[in-house]
Amino acid sequence: MRGPGACVNQFALESSLDVLAGKLNLDPLEIPLKNHADVEPGTGHEWSSKSLKQCYEAAGRKIGWFDRNPAVGSMRSGRQLVGFGLATSLYPVKQLPAVARIILQKDGHALVQTSVHEIGQGMITAMTQVAAERLGLPVNNVHLE
Repeated sequence: MRGPGACVNQFALESSLDVLAGKLNLDPLEIPLKNHADVEPGTGHEWSSKSLKQCYEAAGRKIGWFDRNPAVGSMRSGRQLVGFGLATSLYPVKQLPAVARIILQKDGHALVQTSVHEIGQGMITAMTQVAAERLGLPVNNVHLE
């Protein structure tokens, strides 16, 4: 996890839901299914796209979730314990128009200025490559700020 915020908080929430399911003697999948938002809670509008229930079903079938022994420590592969886990996560994303300024120089170089942020996943490299490709320039001729 890259730092404080959504990821750490959601891990804690999902872990707590797993503990709650155990205390209530529920399959951990029952909690998100019983609390599934069929419409957007703030507006009551249908989701533009949401296939969470179908994802649970397909993933569950694929990994044998519905055929497993739910008791903790009950499943083994040789001497190794086998466990199943369930988590649902989201990351808040706000879509805003993208804006960039490109300054083409006489020597065949380009300066690209935009407001992307770099937090370690290679955004500056990726955006430099995209700009170079779209401008038809070698990547070494593009500088991103």
